[in-house]
Amino acid sequence: MFFGDWGNDLKRRPWVAGIVLGLVWVGCVAQQQLPVEVFPQHSEIYVDGAAASLDHSGALSLRPDRSHVVLIREPGYRPQQVVLESVASDQGYRLRPGRIEVRLQPEIHAGQKIEVGLEADASKNNPTREAERSSSSEGIASDLGERE
Repeated sequence: MFFGDWGNDLKRRPWVAGIVLGLVWVGCVAQQQLPVEVFPQHSEIYVDGAAASLDHSGALSLRPDRSHVVLIREPGYRPQQVVLESVASDQGYRLRPGRIEVRLQPEIHAGQKIEVGLEADASKNNPTREAERSSSSEGIASDLGERE
């Protein structure tokens, strides 16, 4: 059958050789180890939109024959993206930069305003204060009237 007589099967079905070679080539794509240092340490890491995790040495293992987008995020911090570019060289493809170092910055809550107003005479906008003030000035006037 197929496994017993490779030569005859490949002559009758040349496309099989293409499929086998393609599968072997795809399976042999080397991975590049990229050291990762992130603060805060337990931040979420996404590679090309999918959740990723670091290996025991703190590195990501990625295919160097294509570029990647790495997103690092943590609640309470501004997320940060790192673009890893695939660069061809004499030794094959390599990702640049060759390591990821990210320090997330705390979120700044811009747009939230706290309004504080100081008034010289607080009774202008407070009817209760105005009533207290007028009754106390009437009391002062009547006290002065009695003394005369």
